Amino acid sequence: MWGLVVLGIIILLSFLSCISKRQKDKKICTYCFYKGYPTTITQGSFLEEIFFWLCFIIPGVIYSLWRLSTKSHVCPSCHRTGVLISLYSPLGQILKKQYYEEEVIKEKKEKVLRIVK
Repeated sequence: MWGLVVLGIIILLSFLSCISKRQKDKKICTYCFYKGYPTTITQGSFLEEIFFWLCFIIPGVIYSLWRLSTKSHVCPSCHRTGVLISLYSPLGQILKKQYYEEEVIKEKKEKVLRIVK
């Protein structure tokens, strides 16, 4: 009985974390210069997790904790970890100006138009 309750809680928490994990600020990749939101990747298999929970409670808990601890944010373009930095950091601003110059000019024009209005 308690195993099913714990399993339900784990499934609910993993579902909610998938929905709410989208980070608010955009990132820029220092490897391929992709600009946008990162992708979250979790190691392991959801089907294996369900199997461990249904057959063995203790391995299910251990496997679920391991999967939750191995989540990482990767670049959607080059699929590398550890290369994403905030677009609003000093280095992010330099890369944005260097690789997205026309977009920077457009943002400055929009700021000026907002001030004029």
